[in-house]
Amino acid sequence: MDIVFYDIDHSFEIIDRPSLQSGEYILYVNYFSLKRDYVSRLQLDYGEQLIVDNTQDFYFPIDKKVLSFNSARKFFGVPEGAFLLGGGELFNEAYEELPGFGDVSFEHLFERERGDLNKAYTLFRENEVRLPLLPMKGNNFTLNILSSLDHDLIKKQRKKNFEKLNQNLKSKNCLGSLTAPEGVFMYPLILNEPVDLSLLHRKGAFVPCFWRDVTQREGAEFFKSSCKLVDCTLPIPVDQRYSEVEMDQISAIISGLLSL
Repeated sequence: MDIVFYDIDHSFEIIDRPSLQSGEYILYVNYFSLKRDYVSRLQLDYGEQLIVDNTQDFYFPIDKKVLSFNSARKFFGVPEGAFLLGGGELFNEAYEELPGFGDVSFEHLFERERGDLNKAYTLFRENEVRLPLLPMKGNNFTLNILSSLDHDLIKKQRKKNFEKLNQNLKSKNCLGSLTAPEGVFMYPLILNEPVDLSLLHRKGAFVPCFWRDVTQREGAEFFKSSCKLVDCTLPIPVDQRYSEVEMDQISAIISGLLSL
């Protein structure tokens, strides 16, 4: 399979959309749950040749015309699990033929709740190795957890946290003021210059770095816009386990660092 990468602009939209031949597909990431309208526009152009990566939008409205997949692990305290959406009865039949997956560990999640982040990360890496590369049926324990959650409450809390960050940080964000759907993934703070994440981590603000492989990929010099996004994006968590109090705290830490 031949893979060709494309560049994206500061709004996470494709620069120079490619024309596709028969048998070719385009994969687009619905970044931070904020690109639903853009996905709809892409679908008008590409139809069934569009595949949507919704790993950052678990609550993307189901559309049988759109082939997409998401990730439960990015949103909830589960060790594995994702959903393939679209594809109709053919995929349903194929799913029933898949083997089950039982070798799953919750240890890293327990350690994270206990506050031992270093141990949790070590166990997380071990669990990553354990996960299969080939598709398998979801673990029943994970599925039971997902079905027991109050998803309406989760969606509302994530949006409230996002809106608090937007209120606090929009003046510093190259994207300006943002509007998010319920159940939003994270708040993307796009800056003009890179920030040393270790400075945030020392103050207890744990902000990840996404897509580092983009800057290390062969030909990265041809994807200058994407590389700048990697260096200048602060993806701030809005998890449902947080409240607006934590959002004010991390906003103050970031604002203080940017004012130095």
